[in-house]
Amino acid sequence: MLYVRQTLAEIALSLIASAASAENPAPRPTIKVTFSIDGTSVPCDDLKVELRIGKLTVPVESVDHGFVVPPIFAKLYTSPKSRRKNNVAIDLGCGDYNFEFPGEYPVRLQPGVWKLGVAYPPFRNNEVGGTSLFERGTWISYVVWECNECEPVTVSMISHFDSPASVVEGFRREQEGASGERARDIAYALAVFNVEYEHNRDYLMKLLHTCLSGPESSPGDDLCDSRLGDYLINLYWRGDSELLLPLLRVADSQSEAIEDDGYFLADLLDRRAPEALRALQGLSIEEQQYVCREAGTDEFSIDSPKLERVAKFLRAEGGDVALRCLQAVQTAADGRSQRMQGK
Repeated sequence: MLYVRQTLAEIALSLIASAASAENPAPRPTIKVTFSIDGTSVPCDDLKVELRIGKLTVPVESVDHGFVVPPIFAKLYTSPKSRRKNNVAIDLGCGDYNFEFPGEYPVRLQPGVWKLGVAYPPFRNNEVGGTSLFERGTWISYVVWECNECEPVTVSMISHFDSPASVVEGFRREQEGASGERARDIAYALAVFNVEYEHNRDYLMKLLHTCLSGPESSPGDDLCDSRLGDYLINLYWRGDSELLLPLLRVADSQSEAIEDDGYFLADLLDRRAPEALRALQGLSIEEQQYVCREAGTDEFSIDSPKLERVAKFLRAEGGDVALRCLQAVQTAADGRSQRMQGK
């Protein structure tokens, strides 16, 4: 009798547990989707999600500001081979904005958060970094993929080459009454959109010379901070070669506006060595040495492959300017490396 009572009690407990489980089912794996424009959150109440594997469209069940992860992606993720393959096409829509990422890893479809966004110049969005990332196109769309169980967070970006009329017109209207930091940012944005390019670029150059000729900028002087130099450097990388010599000539300034110029100079010698060498010939010997020394100190001391590429080019070119730069680069890089090792 005691055994029967125990068995009946166990069955009752089991039924109670099953009922509780039915009332409180395990949470389904979901991906939440957010949307922002220039870092400001924007409601996305009409989210559209389309997922494709090859030519197969995978049905998607929507939930509040997100969707349920289709079970097939959990199966894809179990195979190391399928994790690495770019076999998932992801199309997303939010209002008038569409995001198309044709070749993403199945790991993107793990539960977590997708942060959709668009960024227009002056590209102040903290999610995707500073202006150095934007050397192509006039604006970008992006997704920050945050998987609950994955590290690190990754970002996919797409550059767009059109100039949205409403955005451009908004900048033009605002420029009429803008001053200080905002006027600087708008001039850069319109230069990126190729609107009155020379006028806006020359405004930035004039502002740079004003910053360099005045008293040393204080930490609170936002108008002459490093973004000004970043903007002009970005316009150079976008194709404005006329900016190169002026940027090299102000490289020895101590202004905050060009405090990161060493990294630019190192990239310049690495990516566009012939153009850099031609520009160096237009500088004084002291300016040449300073430019190459800054490149060696800031970047080449920690990136030996880059240093080797530049040294090989300068050595092959020969001539006073190239060899002078080579000596300055190597001396600065070696000196910083020794100091770092001594710490």
